Amino acid sequence: MHEVLVRLLAATVSFGGVLAASADEHAVSYRADIVPILNAHCVACHLTGQEQGGIALHARAARGYLVGVASQQGPLSRVEPGDPARSYLLHKLNNTHLDAGGEGEPMPMGGSLDPTQIAVIARWIEQGAGAD
Repeated sequence: MHEVLVRLLAATVSFGGVLAASADEHAVSYRADIVPILNAHCVACHLTGQEQGGIALHARAARGYLVGVASQQGPLSRVEPGDPARSYLLHKLNNTHLDAGGEGEPMPMGGSLDPTQIAVIARWIEQGAGAD
């Protein structure tokens, strides 16, 4: 139990640190900043929405499958606009999804995103997970 609490605290501090450090940075654009990350690391395994997790992550569909949608693997929304710590996507990317009540493997499969890419996604969520 202690290990779970430590990991959750670390994840929360990590999310908060990313957001505090980026307060002076530009607004994140879904099309310009998020879509390229999804295309490079996610869409090959999550193309139609029929794949594991029931999620399509190509440019035209990803927001509809992510924002405000309950995760099939845990109690959180996939992306909770304005709240990175309550967004299951970030838990999957940070390998804290099991501590958040989720299941399965961390994403992306077979590797991990660069911390700066995770920070961009966290900032996009913090800024409301908008369409542009």
